[in-house]
Amino acid sequence: MNPPGKEAKIAEAVGHMFADIGIESKIHYLNGGERANVIAILDSGKKGPIFVLNGHLDTVPIKDIWDHEPFKGEIVNSRLYGLGAADMKGGG
Repeated sequence: MNPPGKEAKIAEAVGHMFADIGIESKIHYLNGGERANVIAILDSGKKGPIFVLNGHLDTVPIKDIWDHEPFKGEIVNSRLYGLGAADMKGGG
């Protein structure tokens, strides 16, 4: 959660997920190692357009206003409820 913004553990988990599927990644640590970014490149070897996906690893703090468990990702009446469910509306 940000603050305080300590994403290094999730960055490492994402890096391991990339490694598990054969994609090389690098983790750039910041703020004394508490914050981190993951950079992965999947190169087809072909010339052509470049496609970039850009996301974030942090989320807002939990408040006491939830009607659904924030960490479960519940689907109710075709709607997804959970912390971060709508954070990446334009992350590409």
